[in-house]
Order: sequence, then C-alpha cells, then structure tokens
Amino acid sequence: MADADLPDPVILTLLAELRGADVGARLNAVNTLSRMSGEPVIAALGEALQDREINVRWAAALALGEIGGPETAPLFVSALQDDALIVRQCAARSLAAFKEADSIEGLCTTLESDRAAAVRATAAESLGVMAEPVAVPALLGALADAAPEVRGAAAEALRRIGDPAATPGLLEALADRHPAVREAVAFALGVVGDAAAMPGLLKALHDGDANVRWAAAWALGDLGDAAAVPALMDALRTRGMRSAAARALGSIGDPSAIPVLVEALNDANAGVRIDAAEALGSIGDQAATAALLEILYDPNRDVRYTIAKALGEIGDSSAVPGLLGTLRASDLDYMRETAAWALGDIGDPAALPGLVGALGDASYRVRAAAAESLGMLGRPDAVPALVGALRDESQYVRQAAAWALGRRLAWAPSDVESEVIYYVASGTLEDFDRCVTVGAAAVPVLLPLLADTAQGPAARQFAAAALGEIGDADAVIPLLELLRDPDADMRKAAVEALGAIGSRVAVPGLVGALEDMARDQWQNMPVAYFAAEALARINTRESRAAVAAWWEVQDEMLKFAVRQMVRAGQSPVLASIVSG
Repeated sequence: MADADLPDPVILTLLAELRGADVGARLNAVNTLSRMSGEPVIAALGEALQDREINVRWAAALALGEIGGPETAPLFVSALQDDALIVRQCAARSLAAFKEADSIEGLCTTLESDRAAAVRATAAESLGVMAEPVAVPALLGALADAAPEVRGAAAEALRRIGDPAATPGLLEALADRHPAVREAVAFALGVVGDAAAMPGLLKALHDGDANVRWAAAWALGDLGDAAAVPALMDALRTRGMRSAAARALGSIGDPSAIPVLVEALNDANAGVRIDAAEALGSIGDQAATAALLEILYDPNRDVRYTIAKALGEIGDSSAVPGLLGTLRASDLDYMRETAAWALGDIGDPAALPGLVGALGDASYRVRAAAAESLGMLGRPDAVPALVGALRDESQYVRQAAAWALGRRLAWAPSDVESEVIYYVASGTLEDFDRCVTVGAAAVPVLLPLLADTAQGPAARQFAAAALGEIGDADAVIPLLELLRDPDADMRKAAVEALGAIGSRVAVPGLVGALEDMARDQWQNMPVAYFAAEALARINTRESRAAVAAWWEVQDEMLKFAVRQMVRAGQSPVLASIVSG
C-alpha cells in the first residue's frame, strides 16, 4: 500500500477512541472528526453512526452533515432507519443536499411511513429543497397526512418544486381544516402558476383566516392574470388586506390599478403607502409620476425611500428636479443613495452635475451610487470626475468608478499610472492579470499602495499579489515590512508575494513569520503555513532547514490539515517535508 493510502496517525488514534468503552471519549472523538475531512474521516464517522449510544450516533450524523459530500449520502439513507427520532430527523435534513435516486426514494419512503410526524415533516422539507418533480406523488399523498405540520411541509415543498401537475391536489387541499395548511397551499398555488388555480384563489380572498386571505392575494399576484385585478382592487380597500393587495397589483402590472394605488399613497398606514409606491414603480407607468412627486417628502423616511426608488423605475425625466433636491438636501444617507440610483435609472443628462457633486458626499454608499449612475448616463464629460473617484478612500467607490469607466464609458487610460490605478480599483481577476502584464512599469505605482491603509485591505492585498507575480526585487523590503501589519490577511498576502519573488533576502523575515499562528479569512490556515510554503519555494539550505524544524514542532491537527492539502495538490512545495 502506498504511503498516501495509509490512514493518518490522527485518524488511527480517533478510531481507537471510537471503539472504546468510554462514551465521553467516543463523543470527543466524533467532535474532533467533525473539524476534519476526507474519506478516512467519513468512514470513521460512518462507524460512529452505528454506535449503541444515541448521543454518539446523533453527534456523528451532525458531523457528517457538516462535512457533506456525496460519500455521506448512503450513510444518511441507512440512518433513516435508526431507532432514535433525532438521528432519523438529522439524516432526513442532511439528505436535502443530494439529488441521487436513492436519497429521494429514502425520503419519500420516510415521508409515507415514518412513525414520527416531525421526521415526516423534515423529509417533506428536504424533498422541497431538492426540488425534483419525481417526489411530487409522495408529497401530494402527504397533503392528506394526519399531522398538520406534515401537510404544511408538503405544500411548501410542492411550492418549491413548482410542478403544475400538483395543481389539482393543491386546490383540494385549499379546503384543509387547518389555516396554516391552507396558507401554505395558497402560496404554493401562486408559485406553481397554473391558471386553473384562479377560481380557488379568488374564493380564498374571503377565507375566514386573515393569513390565508393574505396568501391568496400574494398568489394571485404571482399568477399575474389581469382578471384578478378587480378583486384585488376591492381588497386594497379592505382593512388588513391593503398591503398584500397592493403588492399583488404591482406584480400583475396592469395600469388600470394606478388610480386605486395612487389613492393608497395617502393611507394612514406607512406600510400601505410603501407597498403602493412599490407597486406603482413595478407597473412603471408615467401616469403615476405626479402623484409620487407630491409625496416625495412624506414624513416617513421609509416611504420617501420607496418613492424615490419607484421614480427611478418609472424613468420619467420630470422627476429629475425633485430627485436632485433629495440628493443635495436629505440628511439621510440612504435617501441620498436611493436618489442617486434613481437618477441613473432615469438616465437624463440633466442629472450629471448633481451626480458629479455627489462624488464628494460624506457617505461612501452615496458616492458609489453616484459613480455607477454616472456610468449609466453614458456621458463622456463624466470621465474626469470618475477618474478622480478611482482614488477614493472606499474600495466600493473605486470599484463603482472602475465599472462606470470600463464597462459603460469604454474609457482607455492614457498613462501607466492611470492604467494601474484603474486595475487596482477594479479588483477583478481579469484586471489583476492585466496589471501583472504591465510588468516593471507598474511597480512604482503599486509600492505606495502597500502602506496606504486608507486604500483598504482589498487594494493593498491586490498590490502585494501583483508585485509577487511581477517578481521585482524592489518590492522585497516593503513586503517584509508588511509582516508586522495588524491584518493577518495582509501578512499572508505579503508572505505569498515574497515566496513568489523568491529572493534570499526575504528568508530571515519569513523564518520569523513561522511563529505567526493567526489564521487567514479564506483558507483558515495560519500565516505560518504560508510562510513555510514561501520558504520551500525559495529553497535555500537555510529555508529548507527552517521549514523542517517548524514542521517537527507542529501539533497533529495542523499536520493533518497540511497533509490533506498536499494530497489534494494544493501545496506541492511542502510534499517532501510532509512525507519526510
């Protein structure tokens, strides 16, 4: 057997604990395995899934659910037969991640025959997550289950699947004796979208339960049939139904509803005013513009926000002066932001001076919205202001300006400095490659960014990575200085760049970084691990000795994680250290 096929020493130790008599030790072993991965780990947890103690089996099922992967599916299918409800329920919930025939069949069988309603309901929920039409017959059968929670879960699952074949069964269930089930059924009928549901849903608008009536209105909106508009207009004048009716009318989008929705803009309830404004924005007819402008300064800030958004969706240029006033004068950041977005949606060149001015707003969100909206205007005279925004202190504003310049205005930089600043602001992988292609000429622009904390972590990490790929020795000392940066991800980026450059000058600093056990955000590995990789790449006698010494004193959990990465081909430079 090849060394790579042998069980890891950590796994062998944990297997011994799993097979011992101490329940606490077996639980601890399962807990440790839950933080690991790989086939040996799954096999060990599969063994624990047969433990005589319920808590051990449950912990094993939870651990396997966290690890995931297709190898775990057969284990969960078997666990559907466990004696313990909590284990069967955990298995049913975990199987939602798989769409294999065996998993679906196991869940359908559980839905039809498990003795516990909680498990049957969980099986229905998982079948809904899978959204496979093959499960529809079993779910339709579950609409007649004795337990209302199972019937409701089955209706919700049928909503997720959205198969019109479910319509007749759902219409029958619309008369269920339990209101929560009828509510779930109404929502399902709307999503399924079969016009045959219209009569039943219109009738449900007068159900004795308010939640069912609300769901029926939503469903009619989802169906999108203008034949429902008269009934929904009546509902818009009915207490308790106004918001749902307004949303439904907006979803249908029939302009005949505009007069009643305009009337609802004056409702005493701010929530109704919001829903009416949203509906008018969805309909998108300029006939609503004047009424929306009249209440642009509604006393409720959420209403004002929704109205500004609706005006942008309608796209009527007559709204521009009012929106510019909001952009200049509102004391609420999100109102100014929404006004900026709306002006971009409308696309009237008259908004350009106001949007350029908003690039100096105190809120980065407003500045970012203004930058993107300037791009949406498509005016070349916005270019100088947007080029200036590439140096904004916020990465979001820089990215918005780069998007506007590159994607909307087809701007081409006129010099290397502007080109590199644009690539850094954009931050995309494609522009990273372009930045590296600039080569040594980019280095003088990138180096100052390393220490410029006002640029934010994304730009500094971009600069470090680009400098590493360019491989210029002038970057070594500035990158070494970053090994003392308070941000672990920044230190990781510096370490990786130093490894890519491969200068022997970096070895002492990287050896010191072998003590850095702070973990990065993405791979959850200590900076020391990346320092070891960098030293292995530099490959001097001193660097090899430092990595070997570091490896000898690491704990078994870290060694296991590194071995897994080497076996997965993610860290080939450490292969000789790991196998040595």
